[in-house]
Amino acid sequence: VSLLAADGSRLVWVTTLAITLTALAQWVGAWAFWDVNRAVGWLLIVAGTALGAVAVFRVPCPRRARFCTYTVEHTPAESIHNSGVIGYALATMTAMVILGVIAITRGHHSLVGVPGLIAAVVFAMGFSGILLFPEGLAQRTWIAVGQAWLVAAVFEAQRHRSRLGGRARQAVTE
Repeated sequence: VSLLAADGSRLVWVTTLAITLTALAQWVGAWAFWDVNRAVGWLLIVAGTALGAVAVFRVPCPRRARFCTYTVEHTPAESIHNSGVIGYALATMTAMVILGVIAITRGHHSLVGVPGLIAAVVFAMGFSGILLFPEGLAQRTWIAVGQAWLVAAVFEAQRHRSRLGGRARQAVTE
């Protein structure tokens, strides 16, 4: 995916836009979690900020390459880009594990409990390279798992906020 957004790539704007929108999704998720679980909210802010760095600091592509399939040199931008990818992955996996453990230990049957922990394992396997997919597919897998988890987690956060809001309104009217 990073090579699709590399300096010199034909589709740099499309992939950069996708990465930027993914960063915004993390920040929206942080907002949804702010009153539910502040630690997860902070982790999602970190994940979104890391993706912002990924979008801004791109890897280099060979000059006049029709398709960018590899980088040509190691640059400071590439180092920042790679650090952003690692920061996003670590923050996302940590949030997955925190919510999964909380859901399981509290007996909540939710999308972030056991499914969230399974998502964390698949994410980690894809990110670490343990999953032996064709080039690029492992990265796309952990990106897709991370985004699917984020949607499920925000859904669960909204449900939790609605339950709390209903109890708060009931307490005020009684």
